[in-house]
Amino acid sequence: MKMHRTLVCGLAGLLWMAPLVRADSGTVSATIPNHSKKHMTQLDALALQLHLSDDQKTKIGAILKDEKAAHKVLKKDASVPEEVKPARHREIADQHNSQIRELLTADQQSTFDQITAKAAMSKKL
Repeated sequence: MKMHRTLVCGLAGLLWMAPLVRADSGTVSATIPNHSKKHMTQLDALALQLHLSDDQKTKIGAILKDEKAAHKVLKKDASVPEEVKPARHREIADQHNSQIRELLTADQQSTFDQITAKAAMSKKL
C-alpha cells in the first residue's frame, strides 16, 4: 500500500512539474542525466528554467515551502466545503506565484509567465 501511494504521488508530481522542466532549447533530458530527473524538485526546475541566483533560490524556496504548507492546511480543513477547495488552492498558488514573480528580473518574469501559463493549460486538460 505504501509503495502504491509513493508511486501515485511520484507520478502526480511528475505530471505537475512537466511544464516546468522544458528548457529554452529543448528538454531537460538534454542537460540532466536520467537518474537525476526523477529527484528534481519544483525549485530545481525553476532554477534550471529561470537561471536563478543563489539568493533567488533561497527566497523562492521559502515561498514554495510556505505554499506547500498552505495547501496542506487547506486540504485538511474540514470546515471548507470540498467544492470550494479547488478555487482556494488556485488562490494560494496565484498568491505565491505573485510573490515569486516579484523576485525575478524582467526576462525571468517573461519565462515564468510562460511556465505558469503552460502549467495552467495542462491542468485544464
